[in-house]
Amino acid sequence: MNKIYELPLGALQTNCYILEGEDKKAVVIDPASSSEVLMFLNGKELTLGSTILTHGHFDHFAGVAELVRRTDCEVIGARLDEEMFRSAAKSWADFMPYIPFEPVSLDRSFADGDEFTACGITFRAMGTPGHTA
Repeated sequence: MNKIYELPLGALQTNCYILEGEDKKAVVIDPASSSEVLMFLNGKELTLGSTILTHGHFDHFAGVAELVRRTDCEVIGARLDEEMFRSAAKSWADFMPYIPFEPVSLDRSFADGDEFTACGITFRAMGTPGHTA
């Protein structure tokens, strides 16, 4: 069983999850900021391998660009929200002007029902339209 950690991050205390995968590699889900994630990973002696973005609201991916710069992790995200990851207006980043918006590019994407593996952990996407596409 993989270890799962929860970190409420950012001004909105967005739930971020960190899963310990194979070979001390970690998967980070919805990182609202980078500094707390990096400190946590360092404290657990984990290396960031993948970041998963459940949807395109900025409070769920505000820390991704910095995580990619610092760790060269891959970014996996919801295919239907791909435009939101590149747009401050579409991701509602304009409502959080104290955090600079940086667009995010996906290395891989998923849609409802897709199964994919990151750091040796298998995930199955379950679409929940209504919050975003």
